[in-house]
This record gives sequence, C-alpha cells and structure tokens, in this order.
Amino acid sequence: MSKIFFYFLFVLICTCSYAQINNLGLTKEVFDSNKIAYKTFPTTRGDLPSFFSLQSYSPYPKTQDNLGSCTSWASAYCAFTIVKSVESGYSVGAFDPLNLHNRLKALNNEEPCTYGNLISQASLMLKNYGCPKFNITNCGLESSNKKYSDKLYNYEYLSINTYSFKYAISQEKSPIVIGCKSYTDGWGNIINLTNGTWNGQCNGKEDGNHAMVIIGYDDNKDGGAFLIQNSWGSDWGYNGCFWMRYSDINKVIYEAYQYIPDPNKMDNNNNNSQQSYRFYNNCSLTTYVTLSQFKLGSWVTKGWYPISSGSFIDLDISEHKADNLYWMATANNGKYIDWVDNSNGTDMCFDRINAHEIYDNAINRQSANAPSCPNTAKFHKKEIESRNTMVSTNLSCPDIITRGGEDIKITSQKEITISFDEKSNVQWDGKSSLVDLYSTRIIEPLIENNTVEQYDLYYIKRNKTIHFIGSKLELVRIHYPKFSSKNNAESYLIVSKFDE
Repeated sequence: MSKIFFYFLFVLICTCSYAQINNLGLTKEVFDSNKIAYKTFPTTRGDLPSFFSLQSYSPYPKTQDNLGSCTSWASAYCAFTIVKSVESGYSVGAFDPLNLHNRLKALNNEEPCTYGNLISQASLMLKNYGCPKFNITNCGLESSNKKYSDKLYNYEYLSINTYSFKYAISQEKSPIVIGCKSYTDGWGNIINLTNGTWNGQCNGKEDGNHAMVIIGYDDNKDGGAFLIQNSWGSDWGYNGCFWMRYSDINKVIYEAYQYIPDPNKMDNNNNNSQQSYRFYNNCSLTTYVTLSQFKLGSWVTKGWYPISSGSFIDLDISEHKADNLYWMATANNGKYIDWVDNSNGTDMCFDRINAHEIYDNAINRQSANAPSCPNTAKFHKKEIESRNTMVSTNLSCPDIITRGGEDIKITSQKEITISFDEKSNVQWDGKSSLVDLYSTRIIEPLIENNTVEQYDLYYIKRNKTIHFIGSKLELVRIHYPKFSSKNNAESYLIVSKFDE
C-alpha cells in the first residue's frame, strides 16, 4: 500500500513541478522597440510553402542541465549549427554553448558559469568572433577576445509576426532565435502540450525568460504552428521540441533574431535543391521508419528512424538520384504492426532486429554479389518531383482513423524489434538501438565529421549517476543501466527504490 502511495506521490510531484525542474537563463533586454530597425520581407508572387523544416540540419536536442545558459544553447548549439550546416549542405556537427556562455560572462566582467546572457550580445559575438565546435568540458573561464574560424554571416531583428517567420525559414533557410516569457503553468509544463502542441495557456507566475529556436512550420498542424527546439533534452516535449500555434506567438515571444547563412556558400553548395521526406506519426505507439534511396550508384536502405506518438521526423532526401523512393514502417503492441504495400509494393531488404544500412538493395538481382537480406517486405513506393522541397506521409494505427489510407499488415512475430527490457540496455551490443530505460526513447549518438559516433549519456553504478562521454566501443563495455539525461537516470533511481 505504501509503495503504491509513494509511487503516485512521486508522479504527482514530477507532473506539478516539471516546469521548474528545467532551467532558463535568458536575460531580458530593455530597449526602445521604436528605434529597432526590423527586417522587412518582400511580398511573394505566390504563396509560401505550406510547410518547411530545418530540422534535418539541427543538432540532436541536448540539455542545458542546471546552468542558466539557454541563450548560448539556442544561439550557438542550435541556430549557429543549423546555419553552418545549411552553408555546407550537410550536418557539420554542433558548436559549443558553454564556450559562448562564458565568453559573454568575461565580456561583462561576470563570474563564469553564472546565470543569464543577452541574445543580442550572443549574436554579435558569433558574428565578430565566431565559435568552436562542441566539446564537452567542465564549465570555466573563457577569453572574450579569442577569435574562431567559424563565424555567423549576419543576423537581423524580426518583427513578431507569422509571415516574417515563415519567409525567413522557407525562403532564406534561416533559424530564428526567440526570447520567450515563461510561466509556471505555460508552454514549459508538459501537461499543456497535446500531441506536441502548446495549448496557449499562460497561467501562474511569470518565472523568467527563455531562449529557444524556431526551426520549421506547418500550416496544417493545429491550424498552423511553428516547430521550436528547446534545450531541455530530447525527453522533454516531443523529441526535445514543441509546436506553438501562429495565433499564440505574441502571447510569449517578445524578441526574435534571424540567423542568416552566407548566400555565396549556399549557392556554391546548391542548397536550394535540399529536399526532405516528412513522416507524421498519428499512431498511439512509437513507430520506426526505414527508407531506401538510390544514391552513389546503388539503392541504400537505412533505418530505423524512431518517431514518437504525435510527432514527426524529417529525413534528408537531397542526394537521391531516382524519381522515386521506397519506405516501410513498423511498431509493436505485442505483435508487429508493419506499414507495407502488399498490392503494389516492391520487395526490399531490411533488418528487423538491428539498426541497418543495406547497400545495393536489389534483391531480385540474381548474382553472387547480391547483398545479405535478413528480411524482406513490400515497401511503399513514393514518387518524388525535383521541384518539391518536401514530401510527406502520415502513419496511423489500425484502431485510429487514418488520414493516409495506408495498407497495414499485422504480422505474426512475437518479439519487439527494438527491445525496451533492462538486459538489452545493460548489455548493449552496439548493433541494436540503445533505448533509455526511463523514457523508452532511443539514445542517439553525436556524429563528428560525418563519420565518428560519440555518445554523451548517463549510467547508474551502485546507485550513483555517472556522466559518460565516449565512443560506441567504450560504451559497449559498460554493463550498467544507461540514460539519455541525468534527470532520467535520477528519476529511474527514485522509481526503482519505490519498487523495492
């Protein structure tokens, strides 16, 4: 009886205080808005795209933990990383928020690792002095005069309106760093998020200000909404992000900065041809997608890409060299639920058990060089037009009204593809997906220079939470429960004690 009581007490405390668990850190700037030269955008001859996303360029949502450093996480880690990736045409790896945070502290003669910074100062420093790549080190003193090779091309102040935001994102591929008011019962409280969308509630005490980044929009999401990346880890909201409806932006956003990529570098890298494939998960279960593209002279099938319920994922398809793509999806509710096309689909290879990247996936080719093929299924075919910047597919479970009309096959396998049990986490082999024991979400690696996988996570050893940074090879040797964030590890410890 007492075990049940304490467990629900814990859940209640976590739910009621969630908005206060995560830190803020934006110093609100006082200025005369009448004297600010806000950027104006031309009126387009046609309509702006109905949706657009820079998420494929954004770094994996990490947490600022207990340091009030959201300004630098939004400016350097998220927005500046997106800008440099857009300029390069591929993901270049994240930039260092703590370095920028403490250089701003030095600029203002303040102690390092203390609360708060201004977005305007962060933007100016990125433009004039640049920023180094992400390097997980202890917080400490940094020089405000040191210059780095990677610098921000330019930034502009934006008026708080839907058209300006949409134009900057879709026509100039610019992330937007925003300053938001925070309320104890507002957007930061997860009970006010429905399928990833904030309900617009602003109640309770105004408890500070917070910097985040607008990375996309969708006119069809709850009447029209912006996608915003936060710095409270991937377990907050929906994969570290949430949606704010167009009608709600003026409730909390009070400043906005467009981070502008260098147009000369964008032209050199043909970034105007960037395309994305968006998968919406309208299923009540987490779904996993594998996608087959023709590039570098062969068909390449890669998966699995996890999508939380009510969320979506954008997959980069800019390099595909055919008029069509192939995909399938899977989920598990005791049995596999596979999204396949048994009527008109094409047989393709995939690996049901492990994450996979299968090259030259043409299983109907009869030769000694045919690829190994753990499993086959009739993948859906998706025709792609080169002029489209984004295509999309909706995934729905059989017991939910479908918007896409998919052909869904329930297969007979009994074991889940990506296991959530403790053994597969503790004794992770480096081949299957690594799943956080508390949130049951996949722990994604950090990719350095497009090749090296590095993990930044926490594990529990003898009831103590330990921070790990290292390679996959090092991680498979650690046979302890693993978590994507310190908050998840500590929450797991508390629940485990109640269960003893």
